Amino acid sequence: MTQEKAYIYAELKRKQTEITTANEVEKQRIKADMCTQISHTDAMERREAEFVIERAKAKEFVAHEMQQRLQLEKELAEKRQKVLKIKYEAKTKRLEMELKEKMQRLPIIRVWGQRNPT
Repeated sequence: MTQEKAYIYAELKRKQTEITTANEVEKQRIKADMCTQISHTDAMERREAEFVIERAKAKEFVAHEMQQRLQLEKELAEKRQKVLKIKYEAKTKRLEMELKEKMQRLPIIRVWGQRNPT
């Protein structure tokens, strides 16, 4: 019976060692899987952060470009307004001169009772 007990005891120890080893291997596999998942998650977060940064830069660039365009359009509108004002003033002067010339060509009309302007 002692030999049987020794055999059962040895078999029990072997099984315990086998289970312990299997458990240790499983723990290491789980740990490796977790490390891999963490690495993938970190990489995805880095890519997402880079994407967000690039997107923010693109928005900033577009906003800057739009601001420059708005400024250029404002300047163009101001120049067009100045040109129109100059054209209007020139036309007004031309019409005034034409009117003045026409008035000089008209004979002087005397109104009854008005003196001769000399």
